[in-house]
Amino acid sequence: EFPEDILPPDQRNGILSLQLHHNNMGFIPASIETFTSLVILDVSNNRLSHISDEISNITSLQTLVAKNNNLDNDSLPKCFDQLRSLKALNLGGNSLTEFPPQLVHMPEIR
Repeated sequence: EFPEDILPPDQRNGILSLQLHHNNMGFIPASIETFTSLVILDVSNNRLSHISDEISNITSLQTLVAKNNNLDNDSLPKCFDQLRSLKALNLGGNSLTEFPPQLVHMPEIR
């Protein structure tokens, strides 16, 4: 969970960019979905082995940087294609060996 004493849930709605790179994170907390206005999320250079389904609830997300983690072919949520606003995705430096099928129906991504 995100520490509530640092950023209470009622103050998360206005956050547009969240930079969590280089934090040795093993996972993205399910409470990520409480950042309902998030446009940019950078979780690069951590130890992420998967991205939780809750990220798909952030419909405003336009940029996701998850490079240099421990992600593989099964790491992306199956409902990832619900991120209709997503325009930029960086998954470089992970262990993906094939194009994620979740991205096939997301032609806007570069």
